[in-house]
Amino acid sequence: MAGAVVVYAGMLRLLGPIVRGIRPLPARNNRVDARLVAGAAIFGVGWGLSGYCPGPAIVSLGSGAHSALAFVAAMIVGILAAGAFSGRRRSGCETP
Repeated sequence: MAGAVVVYAGMLRLLGPIVRGIRPLPARNNRVDARLVAGAAIFGVGWGLSGYCPGPAIVSLGSGAHSALAFVAAMIVGILAAGAFSGRRRSGCETP
């Protein structure tokens, strides 16, 4: 992990100006709010129960493992649900 952080920091320093010209980096928002904590908790629980992190789960689909298929299917449903919920929140359609 430390090696990856060092490589990433160096490449960001080297390629940062080029990347920012193509796509601006997100604004720094250091707020820890309920949505962040809930999302992290859901992610952690899913990872803990399934034993899969999203990236390796997608790779594991190639092995034909049923558990990987179930995890990726659930992950896709969760992504779609979060997108629908997030869109509803932005449009002001949420119920109090």
